[in-house]
Amino acid sequence: MPATSRTDSPLRELAHRVSSGAEIRLFWNERTGAVTVWVWNQDSGQQAEFAVAPAKALDAYYHPYAHAASLGVSWYGTPRAA
Repeated sequence: MPATSRTDSPLRELAHRVSSGAEIRLFWNERTGAVTVWVWNQDSGQQAEFAVAPAKALDAYYHPYAHAASLGVSWYGTPRAA
C-alpha cells in the first residue's frame, strides 16, 4: 500500500472503503495532480494500483475492477490457491 503517513508527502488519501473482501483507496498527488486508485483483494491477496483521470476518480473508486480491466491493469502479489 502506498505510504501516506509522512507529513512531507504530497500523496493524500481522499477516500477509503472495504467492500466484498476488497480494500479500495483513492489517492491524489498535490504536486502533480495525479489521481490513483489502489485495490487489495483480501481473498486472493492480489493488489493493483492505477492512474485515473481526475474527472473519473469517483467512478474508478466505486468501480475499480471495471476501470482496471478497461486499462489492462496487471494485478500483482501472490494469488492464493483455490
